[in-house]
Amino acid sequence: MHSELERAISDFQDASIIHLAMKGAIKDGYVMRDEFLPYSKPIVSESTTKILQKNIKVDFPVIAMDMKTKKVAGFMDPVILGNPISLQDWLMHWTIFAALQIDDDNDAALKSLVEIEAFCTMQMDSESCLRTLDRLWQYRWIYDAQTAGALRANALRQISSEQEIGTINPVAALKEYREKLRSLKEQTSSLDDWIEGLFLIMPHRWCAKYLNEGAEDEDKKKRDRILEEAFADTGTIFSIIVSSNSKDRPELWTDAFWPKDKPSPNNIRSIRRELSYKCSARIFYPRFFVNKSIEYFKTGSEGPIPVELNEFSYKHALSCFLSWLPDSAISHMIDWDQMRSS
Repeated sequence: MHSELERAISDFQDASIIHLAMKGAIKDGYVMRDEFLPYSKPIVSESTTKILQKNIKVDFPVIAMDMKTKKVAGFMDPVILGNPISLQDWLMHWTIFAALQIDDDNDAALKSLVEIEAFCTMQMDSESCLRTLDRLWQYRWIYDAQTAGALRANALRQISSEQEIGTINPVAALKEYREKLRSLKEQTSSLDDWIEGLFLIMPHRWCAKYLNEGAEDEDKKKRDRILEEAFADTGTIFSIIVSSNSKDRPELWTDAFWPKDKPSPNNIRSIRRELSYKCSARIFYPRFFVNKSIEYFKTGSEGPIPVELNEFSYKHALSCFLSWLPDSAISHMIDWDQMRSS
């Protein structure tokens, strides 16, 4: 469960990330679909603004940049190394680095992240190093999942080399990703938590993919196929969300993933099997979605569909999609009809 402060920070970051991504696309000459225009300014709720104005210290990782040289001036993660920082300073540093990654100078940001990854592998034990990289992703210091996965894979290779245990095992990396995904499916109790959970494990999928590229065993192609299916399923979820205006489709999730056959006492069992199979084999929805759906079908589908089967933060989902694969997300936000007619 996220604290009030973490929810406020997430709201601020979602608004900032979408704003910066749209700003870059518009600067490149693209026309955005009307429903995304409200996000062209980083608007946050009044409650978020009040919380972020509090005079408190936070123990979140921070990267301070020297904007003259566009190099790292300082880095720390108070949970592992360093002291807490004021919330206002943390937000200032994060905003600067986010703008550098998304809308200004991605090369400088990437070089800074590579430098930090190298520092972590040299100065920290392996557990602290990987935890720091995870926290940089969690707190949105790394914009896209592919970069986060590459940094993690490189750290694992370096740790493996220093410990003289040979090439890191791609089988173990895939197993870790699948275990995190399996746990997420079983423990998630809301679509917001499902989307957030998918976001958090995105780098682990990319990491497993990069490590598998160096494998030479007979199961390499099988692992590649598993990872590509996971990538495609995640893309399906975000594409459905972003291709539709959630305000016009309040039942977006059930429309997309419920069986097309109308539930009845005669087919409840087959529908449960279908929903359960897709939950286990694919990455479309978590277990609670199956259970809540079946409960509703058993009532004869009377009354409104349970809110939790479709309720999620559209803004956060869009922000996560941008971090999953920036170019793909932006392409879904562009008004291609207007682009072609202009």
